[in-house]
Order: sequence, then structure tokens, then C-alpha cells
Amino acid sequence: MMQQVLAGMSSNMKPMLMSSLPAGEYREKLADLFLQKFQSKLRVEQLMDLAIPIYAKYFSKEELEGLMRFTRHLWARRLCRFYRKPWSKCRRNR
Repeated sequence: MMQQVLAGMSSNMKPMLMSSLPAGEYREKLADLFLQKFQSKLRVEQLMDLAIPIYAKYFSKEELEGLMRFTRHLWARRLCRFYRKPWSKCRRNR
């Protein structure tokens, strides 16, 4: 599960990296190298240690369980993918 989160983070980070680097033929390779290094240094346990207190501060156990039940439904995953597309276009058009 957390490996999927890390993979999702990387795929979300790449467009931001690409837009922040100067244009050139090396830009994509530099972004890929950065993401490889980032993934090699970041451990799931570290991410959990950082994320759990934040979620605990803002959500109750019942709310988190409800969110987990929600995301298990196919239509919920489709909805999340649907909203991700317009949001990524907004970020690119800044």
C-alpha cells in the first residue's frame, strides 16, 4: 500500500519538477535522476512516522476508517482519477 503511495508521489512530483527546471534536452533525465535518488532515500517507515501524527491530528479513527472504505470502491478510485486530471492541468497553467 505505501509503495503505491510512494509511486503516486513520484508521478505527481515529476510534472512539478519538469516545470521548475530550465528547458533543455537534459531536463527529463535530471528529473528522473532526482526521483530515483528521492525514492532510494525515502523509506516507507519514515513516511509513516511523518504522516501518522498529521492524520491523527485532523481525523478521528472513524473518519479514517470511512475514508479507507470509500477508497476501496471502484467508483471512488475513478472519481479520484477524474479530479486528478483537471487539477494537474491547473498546476501546469500557473
